[in-house]
Amino acid sequence: MADSGVLEESWDLRARRIERWLMEQGTAKADVGVLLKGLCEQLLANGVPVSRATSHIQILHSEQLGVTRIWRPGHKLEEMHFPHGARQDPRYLSSPLKYVYDTGKWLELRIDEATRSPYNIVPDLQELGVRHYVMAPLRYSNGTDNSMSWATDHPDGFSAEQLKLLRDIFPSVNAAFELRSLYRIMDEVMRIYAGRGPGERILSGQVRRGDVTRIDSAMLFCDMRDFTALSSTRSAEDLVWLLNDFYDRVLPPIVSRAGEILKFLGDGVLAIFPAGEEDQLAASEKAAHYACAAAREAAGAILEAVAQRNAERPEGSPEIEVSIALHYGAAAYGNIGSGERLDFTIIGRDVNLTSRISGLCSLLEQPVLMSEDFSDRLCGEGLASNPIGSFELKGIDHWTTVYGPADAA
Repeated sequence: MADSGVLEESWDLRARRIERWLMEQGTAKADVGVLLKGLCEQLLANGVPVSRATSHIQILHSEQLGVTRIWRPGHKLEEMHFPHGARQDPRYLSSPLKYVYDTGKWLELRIDEATRSPYNIVPDLQELGVRHYVMAPLRYSNGTDNSMSWATDHPDGFSAEQLKLLRDIFPSVNAAFELRSLYRIMDEVMRIYAGRGPGERILSGQVRRGDVTRIDSAMLFCDMRDFTALSSTRSAEDLVWLLNDFYDRVLPPIVSRAGEILKFLGDGVLAIFPAGEEDQLAASEKAAHYACAAAREAAGAILEAVAQRNAERPEGSPEIEVSIALHYGAAAYGNIGSGERLDFTIIGRDVNLTSRISGLCSLLEQPVLMSEDFSDRLCGEGLASNPIGSFELKGIDHWTTVYGPADAA
C-alpha cells in the first residue's frame, strides 16, 4: 500500500515520478524481466493496483519468435518462449495480441464472473479474480510488434485517473523497453553468429582490429566426410538440410561441455575449450586437463549422436561419417580483418595443426585423432590413448605423432 503522502499527490506528479524512474533507473536494468518487475513495483508504490502484468517481446533468434513474461506480486516472474510460426496458432488468433498488433490500438476489457468474450485469455483472468484488463502496443523503431498489458483485481477496476497515468507514462515505457529489448537482440545475434564468448567480448568493447588475446585451449575440429561427393549429386536444398542435420548432432555435445563454437567451415566446425588467457601467464595443468577431458567427452558424444542419427535416418538420406581432430595449444583470439569488416576468430600454428590432423582421419580410417600435446594431458581417469604413428603434415615444420582413443573400436 502507498502511504497517505503518496495518495494525496496529484496523478500527474506520480506519472512524472515513474517516468523519471524509467529514464534514470529503468533503462539500466539487466533485462526486460527485471524492468517489468521494477515498473510494476513503481506503479503499486504510486497507487495503481496492478495485480498482473505482461510483456510480449519479439526477438531475433534462430528458433524463437518472441518471449512473454508474466509478473504477479509475490510470484516468481514467468517466462515463456514461442517458436516461429506461432502467429498461425489458433491460440494467437483468438488472443488480445492479434487485435493490438492488427489495429495498433489499446484494448480494454471489463471482466466479471459472467463475462463472455471472444478473447481466449478471459477465463484465465476470471480465475485470477481480474476485474479490469488493458493491453497496449509497444512500437519499436525497427518495426517489430510488441505489447504490454496490465490487469487489476480491484473490485472497481482501474480508475479514470489510473488509466490516464498509464497512457501518460507509456512513451517512456516504450523507450525503456525498446532499449533493453534491443540490447537483448544484440546479445542474441552475437551469440548466434559469433559464439557466446566472442559475442560477450564484442559487446564489451573489444572491436578494434588487432585487438587479440592469447588463449590456451583444447581445440576440436569436426567435419563431415565425403561432403564434396555428396554436393555433386544433391540439390542445394538437400545439402542445407543435411548440413543442419549434421550440426544438430555436433553442436550440442560441444556447447553442453562449455565449448565455444568459433567457426562453421562449410562442412566442418571449429570449437575451443578454453583453459586460460595470457594474463594468467600459462594455464595450469589441472585446467588444461579439464579442457582436454571436456573436448574428448564431446568427441565421444558426437560419435554417439551421429551413430544414432544414422540408425534412425529416413529412407534416402545418406549416412554421415565424421572426422574429429583434438589438439591442445595456444592461439591469438580476437579481431582480424580489414577496414570495417572484421572477423572474431583464432589463428596460429596450433589451429593449423588441428586442421591438418583432421585431414589424417579419413586417410587412417580413424574417426578421432589426437595430437601428442592433447594426449599427454589425458593421463589417468580412464582417458588413455594409443599411438597411431608420426606423419609429415603440410605447413607444419616437424613430424607429428597422432593418437587414437584407447576405447575406440
